[in-house]
Amino acid sequence: MGQRLSVWLVAPPARPAAATPQPPPTSPVPPAAAPPTPPTPPTPATPPKPCSVKAVAIPTLWQYVIDAYIDLVCGGVLDNRAALEGYTHGERVLFGQPEQDPLGVLSTTLFFLRFHGIVDLSWKSRQTAAVALTCFHKLATSQRTLRSLRTVERVVRRFLLPREEAVVYNLHALVDRHVALELRLVWKCDMLHFAQTSPMAAVEERLWELLKAEQLVERAVIMIRAIAFFFLANALLDGDYKSNFEIYNVYELGSAVVGLAVVCARRAWHKIDHCSDLIGKHRKIAVKLLAATRRTQALRVAAYSDTTHTLSTGRCVTAANLDAVAATLATAALPPPAPPRPATR
Repeated sequence: MGQRLSVWLVAPPARPAAATPQPPPTSPVPPAAAPPTPPTPPTPATPPKPCSVKAVAIPTLWQYVIDAYIDLVCGGVLDNRAALEGYTHGERVLFGQPEQDPLGVLSTTLFFLRFHGIVDLSWKSRQTAAVALTCFHKLATSQRTLRSLRTVERVVRRFLLPREEAVVYNLHALVDRHVALELRLVWKCDMLHFAQTSPMAAVEERLWELLKAEQLVERAVIMIRAIAFFFLANALLDGDYKSNFEIYNVYELGSAVVGLAVVCARRAWHKIDHCSDLIGKHRKIAVKLLAATRRTQALRVAAYSDTTHTLSTGRCVTAANLDAVAATLATAALPPPAPPRPATR
């Protein structure tokens, strides 16, 4: 990664307030018709005391899913190692951590939930999130160990709120329901198509184009890919995703994420203040992504907070580096437009 990151980003052809919590039901509604026979809800041993969602510091469903995924991977419940076999040990440490979403499982799950309007913290929404997460994880890793009911139980427990896990004793019903809902989700939804058309898939497509064009080497692709989720997640967590980003197609968003990541990496890793190759619509989207990220600052954890290594992603997303990149994007002159092509006869 001693080379400069030079990317000419030219677009290709078009293409809840306080409330008394209720025992969590066991039949979340994934994006399909309601199940024919609702299962028995989990039975509490004693009624839980009133407690608001705010009291347990769960800001949004998005943040809850992110935290749950990180815990499940770090705890060895969800295994990413085989799918990252092409990474060296150093690349796994710096660029293959769960908060960097190296397999796209987390980002695809978050956008799947958003696409289907699953945004609250009810048990229905959280179990649907758990089901989608394990389905996309299986799709990305072919991990057979997820067939173990013990593994599924650990996933289900992580998606319960602490007060829920303390009082629910028929957990086996939740575990059985999780397995049934996985089958239902795969039957009703084209999971592969959704994974291949998510914003993170667009990021990977753009990186592949740059690799083929020899504008990035393989190691640089891995490094830039590790930064991408930071901007996508903060765009979701900011709260204005619909008005700011849904007006663009997926490829435009993915290309802008790559462009912004490259500009941030240049400054942080190579002390190069250069953004003139980030142009057009991609530049406009990148400015919005940067603004949302500077407002939110919600994902600066683990690898995104570690600045000890010279080439760590944490260096790329420090507040100081993002401020400097924002100033550059605001003041740097754009390259002159390309001359018109001569008319053909």
